[in-house]
Amino acid sequence: LEGVWGRPWGAEALDASVALAWHLRQRDSARALRLADGVAALLAAAPDGAARPDAHRTRAALAACEASALLCDFDVAEHRLAEARRHLDRRADPLAEGDAWLVEAVLAKLRVQRAREMAAHERAIACFQDADAPERLALAQVWLSFERG
Repeated sequence: LEGVWGRPWGAEALDASVALAWHLRQRDSARALRLADGVAALLAAAPDGAARPDAHRTRAALAACEASALLCDFDVAEHRLAEARRHLDRRADPLAEGDAWLVEAVLAKLRVQRAREMAAHERAIACFQDADAPERLALAQVWLSFERG
């Protein structure tokens, strides 16, 4: 994959870009969106036969979804969530699936879709239980209890 200034972009740089986009999604949504779009463009432009990891595509789409939602671009956010789910359908990853449900909960909250938000929280909790991810499970449970009041 070609990276910045035509230099080859190795797996470490791709991993770092996806991770940075994920971590920036709530702190600097515009920058996270640019990073996620860059990762998606690199993966889409990869020559046939090149590695196209669905994990990177999923995480980049989720970061772009949440960043778009926080920037109030809800149609783009819905599109990115659907994109992430397409990538998730190709592999079993309950942790990423749980993250997708949490991102959906954020989007639903911003769109004032309470039933959708609560259902997304419940699904995230189930996924994090399946993934044996106690930190994310605790986060989802606390968030759900807070939202229920």
